[in-house]
Amino acid sequence: MKKFKYELLNTGQKISVCLVYEAKITQEVVEKFILTEELLKDENISLNKMILFLKGELQPEDKSYLGCSLIYSYNKPIEKNKKNIEFSGQNKITKIITAGEEWSNDS
Repeated sequence: MKKFKYELLNTGQKISVCLVYEAKITQEVVEKFILTEELLKDENISLNKMILFLKGELQPEDKSYLGCSLIYSYNKPIEKNKKNIEFSGQNKITKIITAGEEWSNDS
């Protein structure tokens, strides 16, 4: 699993992570989350499976689905930003960043 350094907002501190993602929580609030390699290993989840889960592409029948769901449910945001954005009324993943790619869902 390839890691990269992510700078925590307004701290100047960088931590080693394998995934960063953003979720729209309300019309005005976007929260940012990080996942470490250790957390994914503890739940026996591959980075690819977690990315598919965040994109809504992992089938509930998949053996990794429950672990991904638990990580998603219990993960706490590291940043919360107020933005004026269009919102559909449910949490929505808007961006996923890994060491090798950046994915954005602007729809």
